[in-house]
Amino acid sequence: MLWSEIRHTRQVNPADRDLSEHTTVKNPARLGLFTDLATAGRTILADCSVRADAIVRLNQKDLDYWLDAKNENEAPKFLRPMFEGDRASLKPYMDSGRVRPFVDGQELSPGIRAVPTPGHTRGHTSYAVVSGEQRLLVWGDLVHVAPIQFPDPSVTVTYDSDPMSAEVERTKAFAKSAQDGSWVAAAHIAFPGLGHIRSVDGHFAWIPANYTTVLNLPHD
Repeated sequence: MLWSEIRHTRQVNPADRDLSEHTTVKNPARLGLFTDLATAGRTILADCSVRADAIVRLNQKDLDYWLDAKNENEAPKFLRPMFEGDRASLKPYMDSGRVRPFVDGQELSPGIRAVPTPGHTRGHTSYAVVSGEQRLLVWGDLVHVAPIQFPDPSVTVTYDSDPMSAEVERTKAFAKSAQDGSWVAAAHIAFPGLGHIRSVDGHFAWIPANYTTVLNLPHD
């Protein structure tokens, strides 16, 4: 998927999505659909049933954690409703054998690799997409509050399962992207959600992609 192709992507009908690759299992109402890169891989679906024959792919570590009743009982109170939601959203896919977990670092399709970025959840995953000499990194919950966490990646959020790991992975991802100039598609970042990262005096900054808005005005 070249940047020129991503840049011209139009809205995708949920019924046309036959593959859903998730950055995390947590909070099913906001599960990221990787196939829609133009919106940074993050689409809200009311019922989470994308298509009758769709395949759901997610990290085995997240699947094991969020579907375990013991973990639910031991989790902080504010996280427990997410366990029930995860089970409900994944049930139709699991019942029909359409949940296909992957392991850290696995190549999911030619040119698409799962990159482990644990911290927000145990199996939190980003995706590296390579086409020729171009590279795109797709993030899920590496960043939650961009104006704060880019200048200071050490800032974490209450919902991080392992705040220390989240900080380490975020700092590593920022540094690598700033060094190699990769495109980044990120959730929790203002439109267009695509851009680059720059390192300035030991701090990081988000540089959004240039874009043009075309309005289809009615003709007189």
